[in-house]
Amino acid sequence: MQRLTVLLMPLVLALLPCTGNADQIPPGASQAPLYASPPIVGIWVLKLPNACTETYNYRSDGVLSVSSGEELAESSYTLDPTPGPKGFYRLVDKVLRTNGKPDCSGELTPIGDVATIYIRIDSSGNRLVICLDEALTQCFGPAIRQSGG
Repeated sequence: MQRLTVLLMPLVLALLPCTGNADQIPPGASQAPLYASPPIVGIWVLKLPNACTETYNYRSDGVLSVSSGEELAESSYTLDPTPGPKGFYRLVDKVLRTNGKPDCSGELTPIGDVATIYIRIDSSGNRLVICLDEALTQCFGPAIRQSGG
């Protein structure tokens, strides 16, 4: 399940304005987490140009269920509690189970595969973009929240 290399989205920043910058926090201000619970918790749907749909169900217990093409997979994930200076949350995903069928890109995901991605959620909390790094050179999305949050 190489869902991290599916698409490049050069216009994604126009859809997801930065919600803050660590350099703009006044000295002495609280840097407490912005959210009481992880902002990614819920069901997100990503419709790809090839007419394939991916569904991500991020649960509050750190488990992610993914449906992509014929593939059904389950991962454990950790999400940094606050976004970095560029507005991205770092997420580490480790594949625990898969049904062994191809994902939207026609690939098979190996069990144990570990990926680090960067998530940026818009100010409404209902759209997110997924990037391979914070340089915005390899991103896809937006995924749209269907429930949760």
